[in-house]
Amino acid sequence: MKHGHSSPLSCLVSDTRPLSVSVGGREGYRKGVVEAKLKVAINGFGRIGRNFLRCWHGRKDSPLDVIAINDTGGVKQASHLLKYDSTLGIFDADVKPVGDIISIDGKVIKGLGNRLGDRRNWSICGQRRCRKAHSSRSKEVLITAPGKGDIPTYVVGVNADIYNPDEPIISNASCTLRQGFLMRARAAALNIVPTSTGAAKAVVLVLPTLKGKLNGIALRVPTPNVSVVDLVVQVTKKRPLLKK
Repeated sequence: MKHGHSSPLSCLVSDTRPLSVSVGGREGYRKGVVEAKLKVAINGFGRIGRNFLRCWHGRKDSPLDVIAINDTGGVKQASHLLKYDSTLGIFDADVKPVGDIISIDGKVIKGLGNRLGDRRNWSICGQRRCRKAHSSRSKEVLITAPGKGDIPTYVVGVNADIYNPDEPIISNASCTLRQGFLMRARAAALNIVPTSTGAAKAVVLVLPTLKGKLNGIALRVPTPNVSVVDLVVQVTKKRPLLKK
């Protein structure tokens, strides 16, 4: 697969597996109003990674060009899970695994099998010097899970208006998924399982004034595509009851 001479990756998107999208430099050139698309490599092809690809495929005017998918499950598994989705249904596209590539309606996407921190093969995305993804020559990193340390967190419709485009790494808050806890191995169709959630922590990152005032839990329920919030508020000062 030939990509020609390209700039270093300019974006990385990570989920809790983690997923990441690595994007090549924006190389606009003047001939009418033409601009090269951002090259994207998805790192981690779980729920968010596959949703991202579906959304990208459905937008014919997308400024992105997905050129690689990195997932340790392999090309065949990634292709099957993309095509047949228990939550979203069958993907309306011709998906074929061919060797180490995935063909989606004829669009060739390179399949990689790097584990977290493995720097091999990322040159396919145009990186001249491949280091760890978060410290590589990627220009921008978007994490689809709560960030650590001083990584700023933004949610569209809440605080996206204060986004600083000069920040190289940002978080898009929580997808509420965690793994490795035995309680979650119970039969999903027979249980409501209480568990922790990164969403409560992410709210504080987005709205710092709620620090020390908010906590939360999640319930795993036998419903494939659902989200509900039950908010209980305890006030320290007496407030008059709201009248209808």
